[in-house]
Amino acid sequence: MSGTRKKVAIIGGGPSGLTTAYWLSSTPELRAQYDVTVYQMGWRLGGKGASGRNREQSDRVEEHGLHIIFGFYQNFFAMVREVYGAIRRKPEAPLSTWRKAFHPLSAGIMEDYFHGKWQPWFEQFPRNNEVPGTGPALNGPSDYFVMLLQLALGALFGWRKQQAMENVDFPTGTAWEAAHDSGHPDETLLTRFVIALMNGTLALLYWIDIHMHWIIAIAGFLRRTIWQVIRVSVHGFSGPHRLWTAIDLGYALLVGIVRDKLFEPGNYDTIDEWDFRDWLGHHGAHKVTMWSPYTRAIYDAAFSYNDGRSSQERISASVAIRTIVRMIMTYKGAMYFKMQAGMGDTVFGPLYEALKERGVTFRFFHKTSAIHLNDDRTAIARIDIQQQADLLSGDPTSYVPLYDVLGLPCWPSEPLYDQIANAGVLKDIDLESYYSGYAGVRTITLNAGVEFDTVVVATPVQTLPFICADYPSWSDRWRTMAEGVKAVQTLSFQLWLSKDLVHLGWEGPESPLLSLYVEPYNTWSDMSQVLDKENWPASATPLNASYFTGAQPGPDQPPAETDHDFPIRMTEAARAQALKFLEENLTTLLPGAANRDHPESVDWSLLVSPDATRSGPARFETQYWRANCDPHERCTLALPGTGKLRIEAGSTGYRNLVIAGDWIDNGIHVACMEGAVMGGIYAARAVSGIQFPVIGEMLSESVFGKK
Repeated sequence: MSGTRKKVAIIGGGPSGLTTAYWLSSTPELRAQYDVTVYQMGWRLGGKGASGRNREQSDRVEEHGLHIIFGFYQNFFAMVREVYGAIRRKPEAPLSTWRKAFHPLSAGIMEDYFHGKWQPWFEQFPRNNEVPGTGPALNGPSDYFVMLLQLALGALFGWRKQQAMENVDFPTGTAWEAAHDSGHPDETLLTRFVIALMNGTLALLYWIDIHMHWIIAIAGFLRRTIWQVIRVSVHGFSGPHRLWTAIDLGYALLVGIVRDKLFEPGNYDTIDEWDFRDWLGHHGAHKVTMWSPYTRAIYDAAFSYNDGRSSQERISASVAIRTIVRMIMTYKGAMYFKMQAGMGDTVFGPLYEALKERGVTFRFFHKTSAIHLNDDRTAIARIDIQQQADLLSGDPTSYVPLYDVLGLPCWPSEPLYDQIANAGVLKDIDLESYYSGYAGVRTITLNAGVEFDTVVVATPVQTLPFICADYPSWSDRWRTMAEGVKAVQTLSFQLWLSKDLVHLGWEGPESPLLSLYVEPYNTWSDMSQVLDKENWPASATPLNASYFTGAQPGPDQPPAETDHDFPIRMTEAARAQALKFLEENLTTLLPGAANRDHPESVDWSLLVSPDATRSGPARFETQYWRANCDPHERCTLALPGTGKLRIEAGSTGYRNLVIAGDWIDNGIHVACMEGAVMGGIYAARAVSGIQFPVIGEMLSESVFGKK
């Protein structure tokens, strides 16, 4: 080993790599044992969750995409709560606490194209008094009882009454910010009893299904009868249709869980080969249900379109059901939380500050180009890294990446050139792309036993062919994972509008989160809560910020890096698709944004622009759009049959190589922040041999968990 401290090189500063660094530096003893360095391409951290502030346009937030933090992200919130406690911001500072950075919300909207028009399905998810990131994964029995009461209220009186009740009984806004972190700290005996009772009930139903077929037959007859009654009573109204699909989906899920014995550990592997929709059909779901918003939402939330097209929807039944259970049974506080500034500001800025304080080293502008195996192909021998920039200080670890926006440390949308020696050369180069053709100012080599003892590859799965030297000669298992665990490219655009939601004609819940609309921009969220953290002039202050995202049609594998124009083509496609959306589809959601002369098209004058001379579609040029098509920007898929291809963090087959990410075998397998964080914890375990805690680890084994 090199010296008294083991040197850990982490390739990639996304959430998984930073989580690995967080746990390896979590105690003074570990900091004395490990020398951790993060090597990051470009100038900012965050990976697919990176955001930047546009210094030339009012320090506005520019995201890689639309990011929502779900209430079941227990390991994410556990880390974030500790981070905010560690950085000790002044009480009057923006986002001084984690509660000020993340606000709970419960309303979701799914669009259903029914009888020739779009109809919204409003979903008001029940709240509870738990705190995300505390205690066990499952809530207490009293929480579930209160949540059922809220659902009953919503079913009887509608989502508005349920929302009003929740706003009275559960803290929101400033009341949420001032609340204390509470919740039951440990899994109670009653909770264990309820779980055992549920598992026992499912086992009993399995026995009944095997030995008393007439019960299932009667249930099927009743279900078909309900369908016949509802089908003739629809008449253009989606309410009965919605009721039927909810009943039928519940029926198929219950039958499938019972017949496939998913309440027993290990049985999820038996259904990984199934696509979720096919699995539902196999267990009796009607075709209407199989293509209903309830089912499509599972695919949409994970961008589960194999090549970016909705006609290629595929997701493992195993992953889908486990995700449904986690989302419904384990969320704390609220179904989801919205960040009160950019993701870089709320997550990766504080995490960077905490890690710097702990002594973690960051080398920005260091792009990994080749990881070489040793001669006997049992370990990593060396790593080639393109150093993209020289710093004026002469110290490659001295880059200060954050700058102040209204008192909040933020990442810029481009490098802080006043710290860079070769700034003039870099201004026209995309330092965050594998397709730029830029080889850097020099190539440096990290050698095993000298610059590193262990390497953690924390870049997404589709970067592996780009960074693994002599890639075809790596192990069969490694190549099978890299080629079989696929990812999809995404796209997004952001609007800043001069009207608020009410005047834009929105009649649904405040701060909406909407999905299943027209492709490819099928998801929309109002993100106006970030506007007071941006630096707009009084003469041109927007009243609404709206973000749109979706999967982008394109190749299922990124082309070779010699195709330098690939990002340009995809970005232009994203722009054209955004313009088409604004000209044809936005006003269905926001009728108050319509052009008087052409009601189907947006009123372009509503787009807040620093250039008053622009008019019509030209005003869109001052908004923000992007295509996430680079191999490190793509969203990992959970295609049927690919679960067995995933490798655990410490099981790479190479003794000094560990992997981290939402693409490894982390027990959750769905692309999300929680999966990335869990992947980072497992990587830290593999490096150190210490069993760092993973909240909800046992939920990967069965429907309700098993002690």
